[in-house]
Amino acid sequence: MKHTERIVWAAVVMVAILWNVIGSGEGKPLPSSSSEEEIRSQQPRSRSVRSSRSGESSRERSRDGDPSGRASVKTKSLMALRADNPLARMTRFLELLSDCDAAGFEEIAEALNELKRSGIFHPELDALVNFRAGQLKGAELLRDRVGTAVDFEMIGAVTGQYEGWIQADPAAAGDWLASLPVGKFRDRMAVAYIAASAKDDPIGALRMVSTLHPSQQAPAGQAVVRRLEESASLDDASELFGTLQANSQEGESPYLQGMLEALAEGAAKSGSQEAFLKLEAHLDEPYLSGPSLVRISEARGKTDPLAALDWAAGMEGTKGDISEGSLLSATINGMGLEQLDMAEEWARERQEWPGVARMQSSLDGRRKMLEDRGGGENDYDRDD
Repeated sequence: MKHTERIVWAAVVMVAILWNVIGSGEGKPLPSSSSEEEIRSQQPRSRSVRSSRSGESSRERSRDGDPSGRASVKTKSLMALRADNPLARMTRFLELLSDCDAAGFEEIAEALNELKRSGIFHPELDALVNFRAGQLKGAELLRDRVGTAVDFEMIGAVTGQYEGWIQADPAAAGDWLASLPVGKFRDRMAVAYIAASAKDDPIGALRMVSTLHPSQQAPAGQAVVRRLEESASLDDASELFGTLQANSQEGESPYLQGMLEALAEGAAKSGSQEAFLKLEAHLDEPYLSGPSLVRISEARGKTDPLAALDWAAGMEGTKGDISEGSLLSATINGMGLEQLDMAEEWARERQEWPGVARMQSSLDGRRKMLEDRGGGENDYDRDD
């Protein structure tokens, strides 16, 4: 496995984010109708799964005298997982896991079970191990999973295995999904498939969301949005939201809300005036939450303070999940020391506006903090 791929594996664990980022799931989405025939006609593209050497197992390398195979994979796994240094322990284990073939994976599983029997547990590895298991033998592991009580008891492991299988063999994974009986289990698996499909065809993926049971539409839509946050440009996300909004139907609000939240977060992170202009037409949408508006207010305060104050004052009182004055205070928190005088003058001229009367305490607090720092921001974008 390439060095950069190993870095990705390690980074996933170190920041404790979803294992899905290991595979971008480059596949086409399921069609809007979830019949077996249609699903099979829209199979996503396959991605190859690397092994340490093509056509050569870990045990064969060991037998042939390869220095990297002198110790068994099980022994190496035990040594890695017993290392005192957490970073070294995780890095070495991830190298073994990402390089192993099916035979090597069995040895890794044996090592983990041996540690569990001795009272040593590594729950942080479960998602990684399940995903790798799905990559290597998803068809075998999931062949008999149809949504029984036992399947739901271990739904996290089953979902992780399916996500790995989607990355390794999306066509076969799609066939299996199409063969499942209609119900909660199929919808849960469809959420994983939709998320993996979002990058290639987000519109199609979101249309597939509407075919799910209402209880699964929100998590499925959010999964698509997370993928789009990772991959879509602000232009693409803005265009997609506009398309979805123009063609919205009853029941689509869960992912319309998610898409708009993604747009808001993207604009707030970029902090550019261009980003806010793309978002501006959507800022009064009922889908946009108060907390996102607070983040937008602070980000706008850094780029165009006076315009940001005008906008924040106009938005005060429009959202029930934020208190009066929150947006104006957030805008002030985005300003530098030299901009606070302008903000104070702006407030004096608009005392009757909603939320403005509460601005002074925010102005005083912001000024004191910046003066304590010597008039400027720290190198890091701190919140204190």
